Amino acid sequence: MITFREWIDSQHPPDTPFGDFIKDAQRDTNFPNISSLKELMSYLSGTCDEVLEAAQIAWKNYEKYRNEGRIIKQTGLSLKRRFERQLQDAKKKEMLVFPCKKTDDGQLKFFCPHCLTEHRHGTGGSKPFELFLRQAHCHDGPLRKTGYYIYYDL
Repeated sequence: MITFREWIDSQHPPDTPFGDFIKDAQRDTNFPNISSLKELMSYLSGTCDEVLEAAQIAWKNYEKYRNEGRIIKQTGLSLKRRFERQLQDAKKKEMLVFPCKKTDDGQLKFFCPHCLTEHRHGTGGSKPFELFLRQAHCHDGPLRKTGYYIYYDL
């Protein structure tokens, strides 16, 4: 039977928090031979909630693989947690974040505080609870150089 460590080493991690956990575990030369979720959580005690959540997803995938030979589709954080993480990253970069609305035709519209006009930002990248970097439409505005993040919720 394949061990958790062997399963970790056999993975080709996606670009998700789950994948980040897998990459970190693959590089960790002290990563123990884990035989239960409880042991895994004990080894990771003191890490952030995102790491613990990604580790639990990894363990569930490992168990599914071990028991049924297949992987569970869920490989990322919840939408809410991912959004909170993106907001923290934007604040660290000192970027402005604005809510926007979605029109009936799928466009993202944003009310600009600089020119007091509504700008539309197309339909691309319009997933709920996800930040999207946009270039300001105002040619002489302070946001022209830096851009800003927009998002919409359900």
